[in-house]
Amino acid sequence: ARDDVQLVCARSLSCSTCAHRSCTTLAAIRHRCEPQRPCALTQPAGKWPHAAVARARITQARARITQMTSSAIHGDEDVELMEVGTEGLSWADARDRLAREGANKPRPPCDCPAVVCCLLPCLTSLPSMRAYARCVTEDACVRRDGAWNDVDAVDVVRGDLVLVQEGELAPADLRLASCTDDFLVSMLRLNGVDAPVSLKVGDSVPLGAECLRGNGKGVVIAIGDNTNLARRIRSGRWPPARGRSARSSETTNSPLNAIAATINIT
Repeated sequence: ARDDVQLVCARSLSCSTCAHRSCTTLAAIRHRCEPQRPCALTQPAGKWPHAAVARARITQARARITQMTSSAIHGDEDVELMEVGTEGLSWADARDRLAREGANKPRPPCDCPAVVCCLLPCLTSLPSMRAYARCVTEDACVRRDGAWNDVDAVDVVRGDLVLVQEGELAPADLRLASCTDDFLVSMLRLNGVDAPVSLKVGDSVPLGAECLRGNGKGVVIAIGDNTNLARRIRSGRWPPARGRSARSSETTNSPLNAIAATINIT
């Protein structure tokens, strides 16, 4: 293998000739057996043509290690969101993302034109629609331009830094960036399981999860129809079966069923 291509983890190794802690080529390791050979990293590029290549490879390796560390905490799909930092997005950037990616509004179980919902109020009384209303919050606390602000939940965008406190619902799918040691949430609205869940930094907090204790700050990783809730609705796995009656467990998500029920009642 070529010395300038092969990179190894040299956290505990050092060059025996120059004690350079960053020697990560095979040449550096061979110094233990061949101390007379000069270190590639301490030689000018003209004297050793591979010196510049070795330095470049080491720089790339360090960048990859930093990226892998970020990925371990925030998920591989969220590495680009690390650019948000502790100041949150700027208002201008948030507006651009909102225009590009759309509003943070998951498609409801009973998706019908607004005029139909107005003419048939019974649609909003369906068990699935009542559960949907309980799962989706109306506002959110986000950090924009270094300050915390209350905004409409539909205006939350990917990359927003969101604060979720006791008694509040997650307005979108989040990845925890920080939280208190006692951070506890309930997924009851999402999966029907009435069991508190203790979360830590790096864990996901889905839209609709309720904070029972403590508080947490998370980066938004999915909004609207890309959230866990929206996927459950599309697959027919929501609302959760827990607590649903036999009648409501029928295909109550269909507007036609609701219309038929209204006609029968009248």
